[in-house]
Amino acid sequence: MNVCLLPEVLSRINNLSDASRRASAIGARVVIDQFHYENMTSAHQETNEKSVSKTKAPGYNPAFIQGIVTHFPKLDFICLQETWSRALTRPLIKELHKVFPWILHSVGATSYNSNRFLLNSGLMFASRYRILDADFRWFKHSCNQCVYSSKGLLMVKVLVSEKDKTYVGYIYNTHLQAYQGVNNVLEKQLDCMLQWTREFREQTLDLGDVILFDVVCGDFNFDNMSPGEAGLRDHALFSEYEDVGRVRPGLDQKWTVGKIVYHSSTTLYYFHQRKIWYLS
Repeated sequence: MNVCLLPEVLSRINNLSDASRRASAIGARVVIDQFHYENMTSAHQETNEKSVSKTKAPGYNPAFIQGIVTHFPKLDFICLQETWSRALTRPLIKELHKVFPWILHSVGATSYNSNRFLLNSGLMFASRYRILDADFRWFKHSCNQCVYSSKGLLMVKVLVSEKDKTYVGYIYNTHLQAYQGVNNVLEKQLDCMLQWTREFREQTLDLGDVILFDVVCGDFNFDNMSPGEAGLRDHALFSEYEDVGRVRPGLDQKWTVGKIVYHSSTTLYYFHQRKIWYLS
């Protein structure tokens, strides 16, 4: 989730006041829902399963709640973006630590080239499970306002179980270029992600490890349906990871939800901007 915990001046520019209270409230809402998850979701899941069982569209998976929920489900991991302000991340981390003992935060690379010595990547990762390995790589291709933050890819390997074998999972968290305009930045960043995820697995996968899941998530700042971003739909990353929210390139599942609408001189763009991709 993109929580928009910006430095004070940027928060005010973006109409986000009372940021400190908001940071603590986000963490508290997540934690409360974890303790009351079973009671909150049992009735909803029963109703939802009845409603979606009548039609099984391409890509239908009964393991997913296909609709809008008003509470956080039971979470094993959380990937956050825009946790740029260290002062604001402290109350958030304090709340999340009540449930998630393993948290990576304040991730980034500081130099003139990576962030003009200003903001970190804004990426945070919280986990119920022990973190075995982690690495961060920053995007060397960026433009506009993104040159002031070291956006990149946070890569994490977690230990899920050690019963009969060592079961592990891989989670990658990112925040890509916003509003690239005529610059071809997003494609280059996706190229880096594909290369870095492969390298991280090769470097950290131990003999005997069993990979239970491999997930790429974050704020991608593009979608599968907008005509202005059609060139990104067939990127090689989609051959390695499955986007469960799309039927095919250019067409999303009916249960996806759009969030951004803006006008250009000739076209109305409707952004779906789903955030999570799963390994096929």
